[in-house]
Amino acid sequence: MNNTFYKLSDDCMLMYEKNIFIVEKIKEHLLKGLNQKMLFSYSEGQRTFGRCLFHDLNSEYNIENKVPLKINQSSWNTISEQIDCQLLKLGAASWKSGKLRFKAIANYNNLSEPQLTIEIELEFCPDEPELLETSDSSLDELRKQLQIHK
Repeated sequence: MNNTFYKLSDDCMLMYEKNIFIVEKIKEHLLKGLNQKMLFSYSEGQRTFGRCLFHDLNSEYNIENKVPLKINQSSWNTISEQIDCQLLKLGAASWKSGKLRFKAIANYNNLSEPQLTIEIELEFCPDEPELLETSDSSLDELRKQLQIHK
């Protein structure tokens, strides 16, 4: 098996068991779930406050109560487990079997207005290596550019 994962575009379709999903929709659901886990609310009396998981990490630390240090940014990266699925790219003639995983990158900036950003990428690794498509005309063009003759 090939171990080369590449990023999927939002218009690709994935089939897991007998369910078909568009990459863009999977990313939306993953983003929603991660946002709910990283942002939470708590109550104090009659008031409810929103809070980010990183908020407590980005606080002040004192070294022997003499040197105050404050963390202004936190980041978290993760890669999911791989699952077997099939991929259909826009314009492709057939489905390709392979492995799917997602990467999530969360960044929290506390410098001015606290802000959490989360990026999601879906990656696919085909079971069979994909062949590079070339035609004689593209090879002729390359030879011409490199000044190589047949």
